[in-house]
Amino acid sequence: MIKRIFLLALALGSMFAAQAQELSEYDRELMKMFQVSGMENTYTGLLETLMKMQAEQYLEVPQEIWTELNNEFLKYGIRELTVMLSPVYQKHLSLSDLRSITGFYTSAPGKKLAEATPGIMQESMLIGQQWGQKIGEEFARKLEARGY
Repeated sequence: MIKRIFLLALALGSMFAAQAQELSEYDRELMKMFQVSGMENTYTGLLETLMKMQAEQYLEVPQEIWTELNNEFLKYGIRELTVMLSPVYQKHLSLSDLRSITGFYTSAPGKKLAEATPGIMQESMLIGQQWGQKIGEEFARKLEARGY
């Protein structure tokens, strides 16, 4: 129990440290791009799922503690993730690129894409699974035809 509480405190401490860091201009623009593109909502959903999984593992922790931790993680988690992802984005996209992407997502077609993306991704994953199964079955048939 003490180990679990220590790990939770350590996680919160690292988030507070990330919060204390001043965001660079690039990080601020990346965070804005995450917001307008809908990616922030995706990351928030993942974070909430992780919190639910933790709550299921630590049933002795009262619900009000989980609510408090969830609020803390949601408040600081996206900022921390942005700081962590920033070097990856900087390898591939300039600040000017980010501004252009953010501009697109604030346009009518960009807003429509951001709103439609979760549904598109969900449906695409199902189709991708079907496609992968079809390819796997065809692959197995071809190997069998060759004596394997």
